[in-house]
Amino acid sequence: MTVAIAIGLVIAQSVIANIIRMFGFAPEIFSPKVRIKQGDINYTYDVSTHSGILTVKNLPTVYAVSVQDTKSMLPVVGAGHIVLMTKDFKIEDLTKGDNIHYMKPGHSNLHSIAGKFKDKEGIFYICKGVNCFFPDPFPIRPEDIVSLMRGILC
Repeated sequence: MTVAIAIGLVIAQSVIANIIRMFGFAPEIFSPKVRIKQGDINYTYDVSTHSGILTVKNLPTVYAVSVQDTKSMLPVVGAGHIVLMTKDFKIEDLTKGDNIHYMKPGHSNLHSIAGKFKDKEGIFYICKGVNCFFPDPFPIRPEDIVSLMRGILC
């Protein structure tokens, strides 16, 4: 499948979802997969450094990142939220609805995977902000993906 066809399919899905929304029905919005159980999060306060330490069971590479106020991921993630990201995942396990941080020249985005496709160069993803009408205008290749969102702190 070509990148143009893949982007076209995602645009068609967005158009249909917006038409359905006009008639008062809520379109399906993929939310992040729940991958962290509350019991797996531990917070301790270090008196000597006056700082909190957040650890997540079985995720040694989780790090917290603040979200910019672009509104592209509302209502899932917005300004003021802290997202937990990890580099500890398998690219081949990524699916529609996963939220990834990717980097391409001139772009650094946290967006949701809207589709997974394959062309002669290999697997690629089409991403878009949950609150965006159109998908991002370029394919996201595995080498562009920096991290996977594992949770949100509000």
